[in-house]
Order: sequence, then structure tokens, then C-alpha cells
Amino acid sequence: MHHMSKELESIRAALWNVGEVPVEQLNKLVRIWARDVRELSYDMEDIVDTFMVRVQGPDTPSKKSAKRFIKKLVNIVTKATTRHEIAQEIKDIKERVREVAERRDRYKVDAIKPVKTLVDPRISTLYTKATDLVGIDEAREELITRLTKGDDMSAQQQRVVSIVGFGGLGNTTLAKAVYDQLKIAFAQI
Repeated sequence: MHHMSKELESIRAALWNVGEVPVEQLNKLVRIWARDVRELSYDMEDIVDTFMVRVQGPDTPSKKSAKRFIKKLVNIVTKATTRHEIAQEIKDIKERVREVAERRDRYKVDAIKPVKTLVDPRISTLYTKATDLVGIDEAREELITRLTKGDDMSAQQQRVVSIVGFGGLGNTTLAKAVYDQLKIAFAQI
């Protein structure tokens, strides 16, 4: 039973690692392996529970010594049979564990790792304070002038201005700086 407890502990740790990774990021082979191991763990827990209940269960006290003696003999025979059945189940489980491990090795199921999600490095500029930006003041003011064109922003006419350029030049940063400056006016429209 000690071997089973250690094996269950390792299985729980492995399944916990699999559970930490979003399902869509798991390799199909890892999912199959995890399913097989999970089923094995259920069967192992059933065997441990059966052992605890049927073999190590408490003897019921009896008032008469002859009845107690006969009951003890019946329990010994019953427990021996039960132990033999449980031993056979343990052998079967060990064989299944070995088969799952061999299948995992044979098909080269990779280690359980989440796919790293790459983040666009330009996204951090969206959260840069306008005072930290160098050389954006003139472009921002020109864009604000084009958007407002001297209108009092109470007029409901909206304008669209395109900001064009190669990626990484600060187009989105400029748009965000203009928005931050005019967000009250944008909210009213």
C-alpha cells in the first residue's frame, strides 16, 4: 500500500501540473496521457479504499467468546481472500501504470509546458505618460487642430483623421496622446 500511496501522490502532482495549463495549449498526446493517468488514479484510490474497509476494518466486539472465536476465524479466511484479490488488483494497476509510462515514452509525450504568449513590445507605450514622450507635442497639437479646426466642440459634426506610418513609429502612441488630451470632448460626442 505504501507504493500505491507514493504513486498516487506523484500522479496528483503530475495532474496538477497539467491542470495549470489551459486545455487549448496542451498537446493532444499530453491530454490523452493525462486522461489515462487520471483513470489509473481513480482505480488506485478505489483499491486503497477497499483495502482500508475490507481488510483493516474494525472487528465488531461480541459478548460470547465462542461466537467471537468463530467470527475471528471467518474474518481471517475472508481477509486472506480479500488480501489475495487486492494483491491481484495491485499487480494489475502496476502493469497498467507501466503500460501508460511506456506509451508516454514511446510516443515522446513532451514535458507539460504552457505555450508562451508573446506580447507586442509596443503595447507598453500605450501606458506611457504624455510628459515622458519626447517630440510628440508638435504632432499632437497639429492633429488636435485638424480634428477641432477651430470649431467649438459642441457642434455634432465628427471628423475622421487618419494617422499613417510604418509600425513602430509611434502612430498609436500619438493617437492615444491626442485622445488623452481631448477625452472630455470625445465623451460628449
